[in-house]
Amino acid sequence: MGAVVAGYLLVPSLGYGASFKWAIVANLLLGALLLGFMKPRPAIPAAVAGVLVLATGIFYHPGPPLELLTLSPGASRAVDGKAPRLIHHAVGHSASVAVLERQGSFLIRTNGLPEAQVFPRGGDKIAYTSIRWLPALPVVLRPESRSMLVVGFGGGALLEAVPRPIDSIDVVELEAEVIRANRLIADHRAIDPFQDERIKVIVNDVRGALRLTDKRYDTIVSQPSHPWTAGASHLYTREFLELARDHLGKEGTFVQWLGAHFVDEDLLRSFCATMLAVFPHTQLYLIEDNFLFVGSGKSLEDPFLPGATPQGGLFRLSDYPKLANAEDVLARLQLDEAGCRRLAAGHPLITDNHNLMAIRQKLNGKREGAMNGRGRLREVLSPLHFLNQESPKLIGEITGGPVDRGYLNRLLQGSARHIDLNSYYASHSSGNEQLFARAVAVQGRDPQQAIAWLREILRPGNDGNEVRAVIQARARALDVKLRLASGRRGWKARGRGVGPREMAELLAEDAELAGEFGELSSRQRSLLEAEHWMLTGQLQRARELSPEAYLLEDHRDPLYVTAAEIRLRCLLDVAGKSVTEQERDVRKAADLLDHLLSITLVSHLSNLTLATQRIQLAHRLADSDYLCAMGWIMARRLATVPARAEQMKDLYRAPLGTILKPYARRDPQGRLRFSSDAIGRWYREARKQMGDGIFPVEYRRK
Repeated sequence: MGAVVAGYLLVPSLGYGASFKWAIVANLLLGALLLGFMKPRPAIPAAVAGVLVLATGIFYHPGPPLELLTLSPGASRAVDGKAPRLIHHAVGHSASVAVLERQGSFLIRTNGLPEAQVFPRGGDKIAYTSIRWLPALPVVLRPESRSMLVVGFGGGALLEAVPRPIDSIDVVELEAEVIRANRLIADHRAIDPFQDERIKVIVNDVRGALRLTDKRYDTIVSQPSHPWTAGASHLYTREFLELARDHLGKEGTFVQWLGAHFVDEDLLRSFCATMLAVFPHTQLYLIEDNFLFVGSGKSLEDPFLPGATPQGGLFRLSDYPKLANAEDVLARLQLDEAGCRRLAAGHPLITDNHNLMAIRQKLNGKREGAMNGRGRLREVLSPLHFLNQESPKLIGEITGGPVDRGYLNRLLQGSARHIDLNSYYASHSSGNEQLFARAVAVQGRDPQQAIAWLREILRPGNDGNEVRAVIQARARALDVKLRLASGRRGWKARGRGVGPREMAELLAEDAELAGEFGELSSRQRSLLEAEHWMLTGQLQRARELSPEAYLLEDHRDPLYVTAAEIRLRCLLDVAGKSVTEQERDVRKAADLLDHLLSITLVSHLSNLTLATQRIQLAHRLADSDYLCAMGWIMARRLATVPARAEQMKDLYRAPLGTILKPYARRDPQGRLRFSSDAIGRWYREARKQMGDGIFPVEYRRK
């Protein structure tokens, strides 16, 4: 009885500290009463006991057990005063909940376990985390989806990104204090999910909630953290999956998140077997180090991506720049339905009565055998990966049209750890597709080699069926761009300036180049001419062009970023613009930079350059929230750079210097002073949490 009263009444209502205090007072009072009623009465001990009761009740105010609330077993303690700052804590009926602030972000923890990270205000344009795949993937697989059930509120990051085609979202959260914690920081976060009128929050155990309704959903997305815990392990069993299936529509999908660091090979195979026992059509995706299982009662592959446009576009369904094309899906898909059946073969199911997820977790800190261990993913998934099979049928079965193999190849080069790329290219990619991918990859550092490969693609007689028209058109445009750049370099080497006023003069020097230029589309010709004007100091001529004349709609095109850069230069050129026009164009430029920073295949160095440009625009917009959010992101990335890689560290320090420069100055005593209170507070907090070394030398303490 005492445990029930304490667990369900005293601790949730009073908190740990007050409950501990009054438990002591009650025990002291009981002792004082016993002494008072003894015969003969021990006067002095009874008086001392009474004084202790009063003193404890009045003067003793124990604080909450911070380590219990903020640290989980096996977690390392912070040193050098760099512990997260506790903002809020509470004790609920099923868990203790804490909200902390660290390095600009909010952290939500339940029972000391990390639950979610929430981006601060100003970070809405840069909060493109991998969790956005969870609500977007089922919509691109089943474009008719309109209703969604989300299991677990967490930090609300998933709910920030539910695609627009979804009309209604029910969220079931076990612990009411998690909802309260999220409401507490709602005004301080980048995106507030509570402002989304589609969302309805249900506080209940999801099994109980589903048994209380006969409502059916088009998709159910389950994201319980820490699968070995009591509140989560029962959401990975066959019985729960059956309950979820019974609340799905005929073509409904079930999506299950599973961290690779939480499971070993046997648990992964067993959960896959459990999924297949309930959902005969199951696929496995890998997003960074997180598995996404997608299951359905009907095939996910016949048809595959039925909502894709004729060009393979998916953004209108996903609302997520990193899931904008069919190739983005193919690059993250690991096992198709056949591969999942092979992965699961012969492995036991996870059930309520034999919950392997709860009893076979390895919680030794090192997580030996975990699937995110070095080489483990490749060892287990590579033999089963759908692209490593002799005939990966999904490549040819996308409803929207043929796969852009050049773009897919570039995605795979950047992220495919589990594919034998040489075998894949040899078996499933034509020689010209391989050449094009290589040319795109080296165009910046070795343009002559890129030109040689592109010329091979365009060689007369090399235009058979294996060369798709889109690749040939893009290869020709990229070839002309690189050869024009070579012509301008030659012009400069002869001491004739950065290039001729008219591009026609360059073309006149090379009849073959002029012929290739003439074969380009009008948009491609306009783009290359606008680039020439921009590079030769004639930006006004580029401004006179309509943006629609040269901007490209498909970011898979290698010239997409070039077109965007021209547009940026035009927007930021102030010549002849009124103040109102300048402000309008700065906002347009900021939106364009946000878009470029969000898409796949913008290179590492280009990202830093674009980020620096975006920081400069934030100065012009007086957007201190954005500056602080971007500053924390850069600082965290800097912290991951190897200790000896000073050159790389300097690359990340430079944007931090760009943030500080307009506001920082030194007083006569050499101390840094800031003209912006917000930037000053950010600087002091960043220095406190991460040290002076994250900043350029001129902004360190002297």
